[in-house]
Amino acid sequence: MWIGELANGELTRLTFDGLSMSPVWTPDGRRVTFVSLKSGTSEALMWKAADGSDRESELTTFASQSGRGPLSFSRDGKHLLFLQDGGAAGSSDLKYLSIEDNVSHTITATPAIEMGGTLSPDGRWLAYTTDATGQAEVYVQPFPEAGGKWQVSEGGTGPRWSRDGKSIFFANADGAMMEVPVATGTTFSHGKPRVLFETRYPVNTDTFTNYDVTPDGHFIMVRATSDMTAAEQIDVVVNFFELLKGAAAK
Repeated sequence: MWIGELANGELTRLTFDGLSMSPVWTPDGRRVTFVSLKSGTSEALMWKAADGSDRESELTTFASQSGRGPLSFSRDGKHLLFLQDGGAAGSSDLKYLSIEDNVSHTITATPAIEMGGTLSPDGRWLAYTTDATGQAEVYVQPFPEAGGKWQVSEGGTGPRWSRDGKSIFFANADGAMMEVPVATGTTFSHGKPRVLFETRYPVNTDTFTNYDVTPDGHFIMVRATSDMTAAEQIDVVVNFFELLKGAAAK
């Protein structure tokens, strides 16, 4: 895992041991939370100082390499949303870790695939994606206690809250970036989604959201280095083993 300076593109390596993936910043920007997989061990949620001044430390361990990784923090840094594989009917479920007492709590446990959870700025509402209807949709429900839930998309994935909590962004089935106005507080309500802009960038990779929105409203996305989606040719090596024998003889 690396940290990049947006201003100059400079990259600094943060982790050096095993496989590290799915980084999430703490709200104060001082630490980075991530999944670590070391040879012969299970996956674990870890965090480390963003300036590399200390060693990575473990927050919690997933059973039998069934974890997926962190999703987002509450703004006060007390709760960390994460994704857990191997739930009901082998689905993925949303959970959160209480940082103060290191206790995990289940948010969703259904046969559907839930993913991409993100908390509202006031920490009282959770936006996430589920395929419970047969296609991916964005829902909102209270947090941390369960309650009613509202579908805010007409086909959508990868929700992100605006800084002021008055909008939720997501991508629709055609890849367009959408915005739906919302009102939060003791109750929740929402308006009709509208198209913000079209994009060819993939906003979801597997079960994780592959874009983010800065506090001042800029969208950051990962762009592929090539538009090629299929091999231009296939090469067939004839008599491969005879060639291998000849090479060995030399």
